[in-house]
Amino acid sequence: MLKRKITQSLIEWHDNPNRQALLIKGPRGVGKSTSIDRFAKEYYKYVVKIDFEKNPELINVFNENLDVTNLIKKVSLFLQVEKIVSGQTLFFFDEIHLCPNVRVAVKNFVNNQKFDVIMATSYFGINPEVFPTTALAHEEIMDMNSLDFEEYLWASGVSSTIIHDIKHYFTNKLPVPDALHELMLNIFYEYMTVGGMPEVVNSFLNTHNFSLITKKHAKIILMYTKDMKRYLSKPDYTKSVKCFLSVPFQLDKENKKFQYGLVEAKTAARKYEKNLLWLYYADMVDICFNLNTPKMPYAQQAKYDVFKVYYKDIGLLTSSYGGDAQIAIHTGKLKSYHGALLEAVVADILMKNGKKLYYFDRNTTLEADFLIKFNDKNTVLEVKEADNTKSKMIESMFENFGLNQAIKLSLNNVSSTKNVITYPIYMAMFL
Repeated sequence: MLKRKITQSLIEWHDNPNRQALLIKGPRGVGKSTSIDRFAKEYYKYVVKIDFEKNPELINVFNENLDVTNLIKKVSLFLQVEKIVSGQTLFFFDEIHLCPNVRVAVKNFVNNQKFDVIMATSYFGINPEVFPTTALAHEEIMDMNSLDFEEYLWASGVSSTIIHDIKHYFTNKLPVPDALHELMLNIFYEYMTVGGMPEVVNSFLNTHNFSLITKKHAKIILMYTKDMKRYLSKPDYTKSVKCFLSVPFQLDKENKKFQYGLVEAKTAARKYEKNLLWLYYADMVDICFNLNTPKMPYAQQAKYDVFKVYYKDIGLLTSSYGGDAQIAIHTGKLKSYHGALLEAVVADILMKNGKKLYYFDRNTTLEADFLIKFNDKNTVLEVKEADNTKSKMIESMFENFGLNQAIKLSLNNVSSTKNVITYPIYMAMFL
């Protein structure tokens, strides 16, 4: 049983006397339903679960009278629910993008104050005309992704005490003891290969078989492409699949900026832009925007037509490069995939920490991998395999753009100068 951070968030929601309806959104296959089911079983005597993917006949119920009493009658009829008790029952509506009216009906449940409600969806943003992409007045929205690196450490049997010790070294800028540093790097290499999709993590922890990982990831990619076929017209389905499958090639070139010409030769952005945005709103990819100037707030400086694109799980990207990438990661030959994978795993970790992704470049001579707010300061973040040379990029950012704080993430141990801290890459989980 995988320990997930969302569980503590669910408990805090449950303990809030002024709780609203809860809507959890996130990619398909990250464990939303499993986590909610487990929580509901422990904290509620009765649970009424409606999965609109498995119970499409109930969609029409929410297109009629949305009075709570009427809905309970209809739900109990269709599902043959024996007991729905005030104050002891949770209604769990799953895959609600298939039934947008549920969000309207839930307002009546909240006003009624007799039942708690949790909703979940894998495709929150794909139909904004009928499914608002911001929280309604009676809702609280939470994001959920595949396992982050800390959750992977828990799954791998690393104790909270060890993680606490590592955070102590991080906070105090102290080198990690060599044996612990090597252990953490090895688990980090596993995470880069396995990723955080629960099905894949469970399979690997049970078998320790890397060859099965690629098959599991291929199955997830196939599930995503089937969903594209389900929700998109045939032309848009074809274009969206092309965009999605081009991501590894986009990141494997020196200039990792997403180029529509790699999706289809000599094509223009207007042909594929909405398809890429659909992938983003469907939580299949994340986007890292370029900045006009490396200043905060980043959203005001973003160039929304210049960006990089990452899969929302590092394991999917690694598997897309095949067994050679897995071998390179675990045999110290990561450099051949350095550009794509080290940067992408940091993007994975930052995204799962709730950070929006931004980078900065100037011509072809200067590129900062990421800009982040760290300790309330504008901070340039550089990702590299080794850290045995001065960074011209960081020096240039300091001299030309007035920044005075930088972090390097590498495979080396902790070290620091006045304005530049080097952390081992696994400490990205603390940023």
